[in-house]
Amino acid sequence: MSAQKLAAPPPPPLPPPLSLTPSGSSKKKLYQAIAKGKSPVEGDYEEAKIIIGQRQSSFRKDVQWLLFNKYVPSLIQDGPQCGLVALWMAAHLLQPPKIVSMETVVQTAKDKGYTAQGEMFSGTLLGLSQGCVDGKLFSSDIMLPWLHLSHNGACVSWPTDLIEEVYVLAKQGKSLRYQLWKFETVAQSNTQLEEMDPQRVNDGTYYVLPSGGVQEGLAGQVVLLHTNHS
Repeated sequence: MSAQKLAAPPPPPLPPPLSLTPSGSSKKKLYQAIAKGKSPVEGDYEEAKIIIGQRQSSFRKDVQWLLFNKYVPSLIQDGPQCGLVALWMAAHLLQPPKIVSMETVVQTAKDKGYTAQGEMFSGTLLGLSQGCVDGKLFSSDIMLPWLHLSHNGACVSWPTDLIEEVYVLAKQGKSLRYQLWKFETVAQSNTQLEEMDPQRVNDGTYYVLPSGGVQEGLAGQVVLLHTNHS
């Protein structure tokens, strides 16, 4: 009687390597990580004066500078929501303010077919209106005497032939802080909105686009909000 050797079973497969890449649901963009745990500076002029004070060399001292600003809360966007986050911020400036959650804004835009992922690729053209500024509605800043702060309710238009320079103080969904740009820089940047990010074009995700594409919907345009009194 002969004994036969039985072959040893093959070893079990090795476990898959441990992934150091967080899953899509837990991934955070750099701007989200930077903003985590931080709070915006509140107030109409507090942060604006800090920024302007740090950039005094950018401002001519032979003209009067008028500062208009009404504080809006900051909100860090989650995904391609820059337009809807801007809408959420701007709604706080309406009288009376329209305070709704960001989730409601996004869902309403989806329900109406304006967006699929939170993106907004269309806007409404806004023209600059002419008017006047009442000097009684401004006061000179103590630390920056060439800077005049508007009182609550001051008119924000100005005869265009008397304007020397314009800067835009604004917020956007990737920072808690205000940003300050020359008006010409913002206008030039706006006219360059002609196409989607190539990575988004090829990522297989559906986005809502106007018939003429991004250029028709966004280039050279801004959104004007008003309260519907009807």
